[in-house]
Amino acid sequence: MPESIPIDKVLQMRTQGLSNSQIIEELEKEGYTPNQIFDAMNQADMKNSVTKAPTPEPFEAQNPINPVQETVSTITPAVQEQPAPQGEVLDSETEKMEEIAEAIIDEKWEDFVDTINKVIEWKEKVEQRLSQMDSRIKDLRDQFTQLQKGTLDKMSEYDEHVTEIGTEIKAMEEVFKKILPTLTENVTQLSQIVKELKEKV
Repeated sequence: MPESIPIDKVLQMRTQGLSNSQIIEELEKEGYTPNQIFDAMNQADMKNSVTKAPTPEPFEAQNPINPVQETVSTITPAVQEQPAPQGEVLDSETEKMEEIAEAIIDEKWEDFVDTINKVIEWKEKVEQRLSQMDSRIKDLRDQFTQLQKGTLDKMSEYDEHVTEIGTEIKAMEEVFKKILPTLTENVTQLSQIVKELKEKV
């Protein structure tokens, strides 16, 4: 963005016959801010008012002139040098101020719209991330539920196997209780036979 106030450019473009709106548009294209344009146009107006100040007319030697011609010559410059009505000047100034105000408002509005768009974009990104997080949490919850269910099923199977093994052990105890006396008696008899055989040898 240019740092200086483009007073000379405003004066040059006015000499070229450009209107205030065209001058504002050209300066905005060159990167000048509305504040710089406003200051430049005000200072250019001040310079124009200084340069257009009336200067005293030099004393002219009196020449023998027809009274009718003298009257016409004194009236005509007065008509030509009559300044523009105050209303037209005010209208021009008001129009220029309105154009500059509209340019400033447009610039601020564009900045505001850009800020709002950034906020909306940020909101959409946050909502998207929250949706992804919700989906991941739901997946983890489903996986945990499946894992918990699988663990409980395994524990149930283990309990069933332990119960079956306990039943088999009890059955074997009952069998041993029935067989053990006979087995003990047979072992005792076998020991006596072995003893007798050793004595005979």
